[in-house]
Amino acid sequence: MSLRFYGGVNEIGGNKILLVDGDTGVWFDFGQSFTMGADYYVNWLQPRSCLRDYFEFALLPELGGLYSEEMLTGTRVGYCEAEYQGVFITHAHSDHVSHIRFIDPGIPVYTGKGTRLFMEAMEQTSSWSNYGEHEYRGFRTGDVVRVDGLEVEPIHVDHSIPAAYGYIIRHSEGSLVYTGDMRVHGPRADMTQEFLEAAQHAEPSAMVCEGTRMARRGRRRHLSEAQVEQGVKRVCAEADRGGKSVIYGDPKMPKKEKETQIRALASSLREIQEYIFAPDMGTDEECMAWVKDEIGRAVGLPCEFGGIPLDEIGVTGWGLSHVTDVALEYCDFDLEEARVVVQGFVKPFQGLSCFAGGFIAGCDIAHLYTSLRILKVPVRKRLDFLYEFQKCLSSFIRFIDLD
Repeated sequence: MSLRFYGGVNEIGGNKILLVDGDTGVWFDFGQSFTMGADYYVNWLQPRSCLRDYFEFALLPELGGLYSEEMLTGTRVGYCEAEYQGVFITHAHSDHVSHIRFIDPGIPVYTGKGTRLFMEAMEQTSSWSNYGEHEYRGFRTGDVVRVDGLEVEPIHVDHSIPAAYGYIIRHSEGSLVYTGDMRVHGPRADMTQEFLEAAQHAEPSAMVCEGTRMARRGRRRHLSEAQVEQGVKRVCAEADRGGKSVIYGDPKMPKKEKETQIRALASSLREIQEYIFAPDMGTDEECMAWVKDEIGRAVGLPCEFGGIPLDEIGVTGWGLSHVTDVALEYCDFDLEEARVVVQGFVKPFQGLSCFAGGFIAGCDIAHLYTSLRILKVPVRKRLDFLYEFQKCLSSFIRFIDLD
C-alpha cells in the first residue's frame, strides 16, 4: 500500500490523496487550494474551463485514466479509460471537492448523503459551483464501503459545514485513518469524539490529518463556537438599528428564485417590528408586495395594493432635493447658478426638479447620463464631443445622451 499526495501539502486545502493498494487506486478528496494559481491568476482572470491551463502551470497532476475526455481537449495528455476505482469526498467545502468536475464520469464518487445535498444546493445557487456528471454513491455513518480489497468506513465529525466525515481505511497491510476537516470545539463535538474513539480502536499504522490550525500562537484567535455565537449577538445588539439588511445575489436572477430569497429575508426579520422594508437597489414595488404578504409590513407597494409607486415619482431624487435644501442652510453656496452632477442609479435622477436647469448629468457604474443641450454644446459639435468623450471613458462605461 502506498500514499501519494497531489495537493494539500504546504498549502491550505486542495487535498488530493491517492491510495494505491495492489491494482486498486482510490482518491480521497479532490479540491482546490485557497491559493491555487495565485502566481498566474487574479480576480476575473482565471484558468480556462478545460485542463490545458491547469497542466501548463502544474496546478493539477498530469495523470492518465483520471480525467474526462472533454476536459483533456487541447492538452498533451491523451484520453484513456478510467484507471481508478473511486473518489471519496469528506465534506462539501470547495477545497475538498471543487476539482472533481475534471474527473472521468466513469469513476464513482462516494459522498455522505448530506454532503451530496449541500453540493446540489451549491450547484443550483452558485455560478461557480459545477461538479460535472458523475455516478454518485451515498453513505451514512455506520456503513462500510468496499472497493475491491479495500474497506472504507465513514464516520461523522463536527465541522463548520454539516455532513462532514473522517475515514477509517482497511487495506492489505493494516489500517489507515484520514480525518478530513474536524473540530472538537463546535456544537457537535460528540461526533468528532466518536470518530476519534473508532480511529483509536482501529490501531492504524498511519493517520493523515490537516494542520491548518495546529499552531497555538499566531495572529488568528482561537474561539469556541459559543464564543463566536456570543460575539455575533453582541455585535448585533450594538449595531445601528437604522441600518439596512442586504441580500447578496444577482438582481437579474430568475423571478421565482428572487421571490424565495426576499421572502426568506422578510421571514427572518419578522420579529423586528421596527424594521420596515422599502424598495432599494435590485428591488421594486413587486418585491415589497412579497414582503407585505409574508410579514404584513412594507412600504413602496404597487398601486394595486394602495401603495405609492416610489420609483415612478422618483422618491430618492425627491429626498435628495430636500437634503440639499437643508444642507444649503449651513453652506455659503448659491444653488441658483450651480451645475449639478449626481452620482447614482438612473431612477434617483427623477424628482430632481429642484435643481431645474442646473442638473446636467448623472452616472452609475455602467453609464454616464447627460444632456448635451443643457451643457450648451452646439449641435454641429455634439458628435465630435461624443466621440472624444467615449475615448476618455473605460470600455465598460456607456455614454448616453438624454437628448
